[in-house]
Amino acid sequence: DLIDPYNKYNLKKGRDLLILGGVKRLLESKTVVKVMHACLQDSAAFICQFGITLQNVFVTQCADRALSVSRGNYFPQPQPRGLDRVVQTYGHSKHSSKNYKEFWSRRRHVQTFWSRRPLPDKALQYAAQDALVLIPTLYINLKRTLESSSIARVFYEEFLFENIHNKGRYENEAKQTR
Repeated sequence: DLIDPYNKYNLKKGRDLLILGGVKRLLESKTVVKVMHACLQDSAAFICQFGITLQNVFVTQCADRALSVSRGNYFPQPQPRGLDRVVQTYGHSKHSSKNYKEFWSRRRHVQTFWSRRPLPDKALQYAAQDALVLIPTLYINLKRTLESSSIARVFYEEFLFENIHNKGRYENEAKQTR
């Protein structure tokens, strides 16, 4: 089952699963690698709403941006690329969720769509397919490429901080939206 702490139909169950069910321990573990593509909003929600700080996360979008900047593509700063593009560059196959491209072209980045609960089955399928392309090939290829460039590693750490560990930024944003 998908872990959805924001399911308004059973918020207590989602919160209990995160906190009491061991998911918090997993997300904060420094020994288990978690691979995500774009996790800025997820990280902010975990910090502000559940007090969970992601640890030992490899963010493929941050790795892709760091590699781009390290190759001299820094003015203007490159926009983060979507998972499809990153998979095309560093993965071994086409992103399987491309089958949903037409259906999602207007919906996938709209926050109000993703905030609706329960999520439609197609949204769950889309999210699951996104997760499947991250491991192992994309993660291994990006990690190996990052490790071969000390400059890219520096940029990666900077982008990672912006996306994961900048707790003050999330707290300020949360106050502004109240």
